[in-house]
Amino acid sequence: MYPFIHVFGKSIGSYALVSLIGFLLSALMVYHHCKKKQINYVDLVLMLVFVTTGIVVGGHLLYGITHFERIVQFFADFTDLKTLIHNLSIAFGGMVFYGGFIGSVAAVYLYTHFFKEIDRPFAFDMLALSTPLFHTFGRIGCFLGGCCYGVECSWGITVHNNPVLPELNDVTRFPVQLVEAGCNLMIFGLLLLLFRRKSNRLPLLSCYVFLYAPVRFTLEFLRGDVIRGFWMGLSTSQWISLLLLSVALLQIPINHRRSACIRPKKEI
Repeated sequence: MYPFIHVFGKSIGSYALVSLIGFLLSALMVYHHCKKKQINYVDLVLMLVFVTTGIVVGGHLLYGITHFERIVQFFADFTDLKTLIHNLSIAFGGMVFYGGFIGSVAAVYLYTHFFKEIDRPFAFDMLALSTPLFHTFGRIGCFLGGCCYGVECSWGITVHNNPVLPELNDVTRFPVQLVEAGCNLMIFGLLLLLFRRKSNRLPLLSCYVFLYAPVRFTLEFLRGDVIRGFWMGLSTSQWISLLLLSVALLQIPINHRRSACIRPKKEI
């Protein structure tokens, strides 16, 4: 694993670099489809600003929630405001994917509520397509950086001399990050095929949940890092996967009724 990439004598975080590549490719893909619909460039940029803000805020908030006990302890041990702010910045310092995803969904909803230039179903389709594409590169970044690592096993990846996460060194672990990256890439391909069919269908965002949530629920059992929150034997992400699946299932009858309402009646 390579937590840092050295370029011209400077160290660049590999996770940040690979995630940036994923973001740019996702943005280019969205731009390509928006251009086909003759959507104004300014409107697209504004929507991307909304989505990026939702990802950052949602991701950090859920990370903080998974460290709720630490946050409560920080307030209980309060001595001065400066120390409390410093401790809270650490507690909310990381990001959780599902938090970013939920934040991006909320951001698209708010954007399409206040600005009508981009149709909401199309905006959600773009979010559904760009999420697994971006996530593919994000998980590759996790692999390079060493975070979100897998359980110990008899075969897999063995890391040596990782200065950021010493617990990874000399232990063979299941490459769960690369497996999830591959699954995300396949999900992106399937969603792109569905999007190009142009027929009445389940909303693409619901399709994404149906494809990704079971993958994430299963792969959580193969994760070796323990800072993910656990309740009744399941991690925070597993409970969110079940919740999102439930919401997506509710969309099936709703979408069916909507399709029935807009379907033209046959002439007698």
